[in-house]
Amino acid sequence: MLRACVAILVLLALTSAALPSLAQTVQNKDQQEEVVRVGSSEVVLDAVVRDKKGRVVKDLGPSDFEVFEDGVRQDVTSFRLVSRGANAAATEGGNKEGAAATASKSGAAGRGVERVGAVALVFDRLSAESRVRARQAALAYLGGGLTAEDFVGVFGIDLSLYVYQPFTNNEQLVRRAVERAGSQNSAPNVSRAEQIADASQNTAQLQDAAVDLAAAEMTQRSLETFDVLERNQQGYATTNALLAIISSLARLPGRKTLVLFSEGLAIPTAVESPFRTVISNANRANVSIYSVDAAGLRALSPDQAAGRSLSALGQQRIRQAGSPNEPGSPMMRDMERNEDLMRSNPDAGLGQLAEQTGGFLVSNTNEP
Repeated sequence: MLRACVAILVLLALTSAALPSLAQTVQNKDQQEEVVRVGSSEVVLDAVVRDKKGRVVKDLGPSDFEVFEDGVRQDVTSFRLVSRGANAAATEGGNKEGAAATASKSGAAGRGVERVGAVALVFDRLSAESRVRARQAALAYLGGGLTAEDFVGVFGIDLSLYVYQPFTNNEQLVRRAVERAGSQNSAPNVSRAEQIADASQNTAQLQDAAVDLAAAEMTQRSLETFDVLERNQQGYATTNALLAIISSLARLPGRKTLVLFSEGLAIPTAVESPFRTVISNANRANVSIYSVDAAGLRALSPDQAAGRSLSALGQQRIRQAGSPNEPGSPMMRDMERNEDLMRSNPDAGLGQLAEQTGGFLVSNTNEP
């Protein structure tokens, strides 16, 4: 009986000792089966190279380009020239010369380039004079004619997105849509920078005269507050509309183009993130954005207008700091307003949108 009890105890001890070892073995096996697989996808990049006279440069090869991602040089796996026209030349491989484009390794080796020329003509909120210039520029673009592979859509942005013409290769339909977009009335795209600067100057004069200062300050503050709210609303409307158009273009193969006729993008702090999303989505969808400042030549340059507003804000802070009526007022109170004024240059947002998506900005000209 005693021997049987000892044998049972020894068996239990061996079993207990084996259980952690078995659990560890199963755990090690599970850990070995957890394999992290990292995939890679190749990206199509378009490059249009022009000389200082604006002429397209075609005698280029793969060695003339370097592609970097996060500072790491990437290999160009495919390189071809894509030209406009029915007999477009499309040559594969690194031994051919042409405009640069990287493509998938499993791409169109040995077959023609699948080309669909999709162009979105987008009319942002424009004044009457700017709409005339935008219409002339759009019609000048259509002067070259459309081929069977060219699809053009016409859109308008106000407080929502308007589709004047879905994508079509019918030139007459596109021209009619451009005429409608160029004559359509929209909510006035008013810049209140000058109004705010005038109100600030008026406040300074009244402060020196010590007359009706409180009323002048309330007027100035109301203009500044409404300007911020309106710029936020305009910025969200424009970025959301651009995201919708880019999403529709993403379904098409080949190179896509978005031409934005605008008097400037409102990019306050609240709209910075959606604006970055527009650039990111455009690059992923292979959409190049070309911005056109439809305001043309301005009597007061955007830099001068922003400088005037910044100067007025600086004078206001100097007066507040030295005023006995506002002891200890925070020096950082108007910092957000200062940052917003620095973003108010129309060319800043339009230029950034174009340059970071492979396009360019057309500004400071009244020529179509």
